[in-house]
Amino acid sequence: MNTFPTLGEIASMASSLAKQVEFHAQKAKELSQESDYLRQIEKRIRGLIESRRAAIQRRWDCRRELRLAREAVENLVKTGSVKKADQKSLPWESPDDIERVIYSKSAKIDRSAIGPGIYFLFSSNKLVYVGQSISVLSRVGSHQDKIFDRFSFIPVPKSRLNETERSFINLLLPELNIDQKTVNMRNQRSA
Repeated sequence: MNTFPTLGEIASMASSLAKQVEFHAQKAKELSQESDYLRQIEKRIRGLIESRRAAIQRRWDCRRELRLAREAVENLVKTGSVKKADQKSLPWESPDDIERVIYSKSAKIDRSAIGPGIYFLFSSNKLVYVGQSISVLSRVGSHQDKIFDRFSFIPVPKSRLNETERSFINLLLPELNIDQKTVNMRNQRSA
């Protein structure tokens, strides 16, 4: 004999199925929320990895520029433009150290200032501009558009002016050097 469920039993089974459907719908919603949360975490992790890569690249760029600046100054020592005794006292830890050394050497004007070189303009003990010229004194005197109270220079052979100037600008990023490459580098370092 085949018995059919009663109306009460059908209602009970329907209620039980409705509860199961509600339970699974809630679990699906929770899984969806967890999935969204995991996607957000994954996106954050990707962003952190990208930020770390950019920071590592900036650090390597800074190290490269520091190395180029060291090489430029060491080359100047080899050519006799900077005394060998000064080379031992030059700290090579950071761009700030190089800026301090350049500042401390300022106002020592001799005949080499008439020739080609890289010059550094300071305002209130802070480096504000790096430039180059085949006649440093003439060029510094023509800077009426920049406010500075002190300058320094390094004699550099005419053939090395562009490379040496760019190395110092990339390393020190003075605020009055406003060419696009320097502005972009300054923005990257501050990010």
